[in-house]
Amino acid sequence: MKQQHDDEQIPDDIFDEPPQPRGLIDRSNWAFNRQTLLIGLSSMVLGIGGLFLLFQPSQTGPRMQMTAGQAANAPAQFAQNAALNAPQPVGNLSQQEMQHLLYMREEEKLALDVYSALYQKWKLSLFASISRSEQRHTSAIANLLARYGLQDPAANSPPGQFSNSHLAKLYQDLMQKGQKSTLDAMHVGALIEEVDIQDLDTALQGTNKPDIQRVYQNIQRGSYHHLRAFAHGIELYGQPYKAQLLGQERVNQIIHNPLFNPLNNAAGF
Repeated sequence: MKQQHDDEQIPDDIFDEPPQPRGLIDRSNWAFNRQTLLIGLSSMVLGIGGLFLLFQPSQTGPRMQMTAGQAANAPAQFAQNAALNAPQPVGNLSQQEMQHLLYMREEEKLALDVYSALYQKWKLSLFASISRSEQRHTSAIANLLARYGLQDPAANSPPGQFSNSHLAKLYQDLMQKGQKSTLDAMHVGALIEEVDIQDLDTALQGTNKPDIQRVYQNIQRGSYHHLRAFAHGIELYGQPYKAQLLGQERVNQIIHNPLFNPLNNAAGF
């Protein structure tokens, strides 16, 4: 899926913290002490239940009880903070830099709109948590547009509407597929993240502005986390995740290495 010429972090609370087990323990029948019991339960819940519950229908709606994924949430907040706290712009933007900023603003909005709609369809908490991250992403780009005095193409636009015709069609195609099943919906999510990673590669190569680079890098880091989460969800169906846009080698490194850092040369695969 190649970026059009006229167009051109993360997850937010990705992992659900499982509910505390109740009524499972008769202390009179246990020979070990309370400390051992608590350690055992913690290991069981975090090691087994956490990832499974991530892909279960949410029982609490968008406001979920989560803490285990807050460390992975940092890139989204970093992207927003980078845009808000960056130094004043140095120099003018090139035409290419402007095109990339305008496109990425709507591309991040597309991710937000799709994930929000798929959450409403399937009630999978994964989509609710990542959509919150995408809200930060698109807001971070909007802050950069304001900083450089560019008109925001997504200002006040309702979900599913885009000024870029390529993104408008992409949204319709993704929504059509994502409505078929939860598995299809997760493949849609993974494809969105692969597209985002590739387009951010291009955008990063096309700018020398430190404030813009910092925001792009943090958003891309979030996309790595999101792709990993969707791929693991697909694997719960017994299917290994196959790359849809990026090279398989790069995707494998992303999804199987939580410490993989796009800042180490994200475009070098």
